[in-house]
Amino acid sequence: MKTKKDKTKDTPAVNAGEMTIITALDMYNDGLESFREKTQKEKWVVAIEGYWREGMYHNGYISYYIQEYAPGSWAMKTVSRNTMLDDVTEEDVEEGRLNDDQAQALWDRTLEEAQNDHCDDIVAVTLGVPEGMPIKEVAEKLYAAAMRAECPHVTEVNGGLMMS
Repeated sequence: MKTKKDKTKDTPAVNAGEMTIITALDMYNDGLESFREKTQKEKWVVAIEGYWREGMYHNGYISYYIQEYAPGSWAMKTVSRNTMLDDVTEEDVEEGRLNDDQAQALWDRTLEEAQNDHCDDIVAVTLGVPEGMPIKEVAEKLYAAAMRAECPHVTEVNGGLMMS
């Protein structure tokens, strides 16, 4: 689906009655982060979550959340973290029982800081969603758009409304 751009506002224009999905690849500058101010922190719903893996050193745990922030307007965000340090203890750190990747993940941080580090990004937004479209269908459309935009694909699913 092609997205029309309103160059003055740096956001896409939407034709009345037309559902449009925008991903970070469609936007300029900071991508979709300008939509974050429209969302409400406590209203995110888990669409799908689990482990993703693109290679030995490029993997982790990711959750995709959705939220209707205005009538007919939805946002999808990811929250991801590196799983390299999940089983590491303070004792492992003190005794030097870390592999090179774990040591790099700890660089200049405490174990707790490194284990709590996560990335939180808005990855897709849809405007003009028809009234009454089920939340699961909206989630599936946004997730599909995020996959086309090369976001990490959940390969080992742990849950979320897309799985019910």
